[in-house]
Amino acid sequence: MSTTTASTSPTDVGQALINALNNSTSNLTRSLLVMDEDGSFTGKHGSRFILQSYGYLDLRVSLVASLTFPADAPSFESLYPKASLQSLNLFDPLLYQETETAVLDFWNACNDFNQYGISSFWTVFDVTKLLCQNLIDQLTGAGEGSLQGILGVLTSQTYSEPGSENNSEFKGLAQNASSLLSDLSQDANQRASTIQGLATSIASQASKIQATTTEVDAVVNKFGFNSQGHYIAALDFKLAMLQKVLNDKFGVAQTSKENWVSLYYQMRQMCFHKLMSTRKDRELMEASTAVSYIWIPVAGWISGSNAILTEQRNVGMAWAEYQGHIAHKSTDAVKTTFTLIGAVNLLWMQNQVICDKLRSVGVALQEIQSTFAAIGSNLGQAATLMAVADGSVRTSLIANQAAIQAGIAKAVKELQDTLSAVQALITIDSNIQTTGITADIDAPSVYAEETADGNL
Repeated sequence: MSTTTASTSPTDVGQALINALNNSTSNLTRSLLVMDEDGSFTGKHGSRFILQSYGYLDLRVSLVASLTFPADAPSFESLYPKASLQSLNLFDPLLYQETETAVLDFWNACNDFNQYGISSFWTVFDVTKLLCQNLIDQLTGAGEGSLQGILGVLTSQTYSEPGSENNSEFKGLAQNASSLLSDLSQDANQRASTIQGLATSIASQASKIQATTTEVDAVVNKFGFNSQGHYIAALDFKLAMLQKVLNDKFGVAQTSKENWVSLYYQMRQMCFHKLMSTRKDRELMEASTAVSYIWIPVAGWISGSNAILTEQRNVGMAWAEYQGHIAHKSTDAVKTTFTLIGAVNLLWMQNQVICDKLRSVGVALQEIQSTFAAIGSNLGQAATLMAVADGSVRTSLIANQAAIQAGIAKAVKELQDTLSAVQALITIDSNIQTTGITADIDAPSVYAEETADGNL
């Protein structure tokens, strides 16, 4: 269901209720085919919350990676002594300080987001759950106090005849329904306002990370990760080529799971007798409640899913060749240089990923806010029309009885799907494991399927 309201407001209560019930929370979830960790289908469907679909988990693990950088100037200068970087200093006397500043600014911005931004997402989860549960309870709760119960009485044989709407009980029940709808409308509007505030807070924290992009890109340009003729190529042309190959393989692995899903689904279409209309609708979700990633020290995280083993192996081979070259060429004179090059590449890759995911989850947050606001508006319209409590209300409710009941069932199903999707994301989020990056990282942490320490 879409949360887009009609261009003209309904003029009778039955249509207003149908409009409200048919504009619930379905656009906040995706119904996906569930596959096992080996890539085979389970025959089941699951719901994925919009924040997960828009990259929340990738953002989380990338923020973990950001904490592997030095946190302050003494740490940076101890790890990468300037005196051990003679070729860098000769290439550009300013580059060392520019690199240090970029690394520290990025670490500080990511650390702030970990401290103040992530908790806002958890509040989004809670707010969504509370609204969905309240709507479910009030729509179909026990007894005649729920909307379904009240409408059942209002459309019963007791009030089937013209003039029966003048009965004080009818008017009282209609007013109760109006009050219930009004309360739900206020709740949805308040939740929408809360989400908007949280989104603003998250965007404020995100802007600190996004503001580092200019200085990171300036450093990267001098190092030459995305072009030739700069520091790395001048230092070791083969290293520059190996770094490019590794980065390219890494990028392919980051997107290959989605590509694999599209291809695999097309191969299975005949079994399911269903052709999805868009690529994102062909996505699958894995049955496991844990998420695994593989850590590449100079690039970041790639999916640990068995669905993309070929791409993982390609990254592994590129990483092994890169490491082999470093080991062969490394001497005391250049060891620190090679280490710094790897760190700057990681800085570049993580800055890109995090900024991309921040933009993406920002879109998801806006969709959540607008969905709640639309629910509030639609329920408010229904409450206003219900409050009239006259013959037009009785006639409209009876005429639209079947569609209203179907709408209630549909809305409750969508709300339950949203609840399940949010809870599943919370479970995954709490089970992200962080073994094996650095000792100072507590949570969230991630580890790979292939190895105990999280490295390929």
